[in-house]
Amino acid sequence: MEVMIRNHKADVFILDTINALIKQEERTDIALGEIARGFKRIAENMNALGIVIAQLKDINGRPSDKNLVKESRQIRDVADYMDFIYREEEKNIHDCPAELEGVMEIYRVKGRLTGVGKAYLSFNKKSGAVDDLMEY
Repeated sequence: MEVMIRNHKADVFILDTINALIKQEERTDIALGEIARGFKRIAENMNALGIVIAQLKDINGRPSDKNLVKESRQIRDVADYMDFIYREEEKNIHDCPAELEGVMEIYRVKGRLTGVGKAYLSFNKKSGAVDDLMEY
């Protein structure tokens, strides 16, 4: 990955999904935090923005607490910013309230310069487009 970033002189790189690296190699001795630290080092050395996306294990309720699962703590320790994304229609496919269809809840649980908080955005499942949430 580092060679690709260097060769392409990338300003931004995205690793989606970090969990796949562990599952693909069937390795349980590698912590997500170790991988995240490696990518943070690459980003700093290359003066690039590194975005690492992880799909955490199933959790109950909305991810408003930064200490919900072990993986989130490992990544949180390394990250400059950490957001949880929650979509009710993905979680409860057959029982999603109409007002939450197409709504993406973003929980910023760590921000070195921004603080923490939450926001609601619209999400178009078909196109993948994310935009401001228009309230009527």
